[in-house]
Amino acid sequence: LEVRKIEFVSPDITVYARQRSGIEKKGIAQTIHEVQSKLLQVLHSLNVSNFNLSDGALTLYTADTAANTYLGVNHINLVLQDIELSQSPGSKRLLSNVDGYLQLNHPKIHLPSKNSTVEIGQLKADISTRSLYIDSLKLVTGLEKNDPQKVKLSSLDLIDFNWDKFLATGIIELDSLIVNHGEA
Repeated sequence: LEVRKIEFVSPDITVYARQRSGIEKKGIAQTIHEVQSKLLQVLHSLNVSNFNLSDGALTLYTADTAANTYLGVNHINLVLQDIELSQSPGSKRLLSNVDGYLQLNHPKIHLPSKNSTVEIGQLKADISTRSLYIDSLKLVTGLEKNDPQKVKLSSLDLIDFNWDKFLATGIIELDSLIVNHGEA
């Protein structure tokens, strides 16, 4: 079966983490890595060269669903073009050569911790330039202790953002960060 283009409009995707005894809980970056890997496997098996997701929503539940801890993000646009995927020799890992972008447009974001909130205006991550631009960001922490700490930033430009390292380690690595305006 060969499908050249897939387009989803307003999908609502929910992912539940599996609880395995004796295994450490996974962080958000690792969970996103698994979702990305599964998506690439499906695209590879169908030989897809163009993928478009418009105004989607993603909810990632932790293994402890009783605690109602999850990461939720909506208003997601994902465009993948000229997808070239191949199996790594001697490994199950897929090698990818993809162009495109991820964009969030004023998303409602639910964080796993009730201690923090985050608001984003628009976010655009460009695959080919390895850049990440956020027009506005507001982060509030310390809510459970009734001691909120706020940071507001506008026009954030992250240059040479290493997405693969973030997914593998949870560490944000970049060449430079330019911020137009900030308040704390």
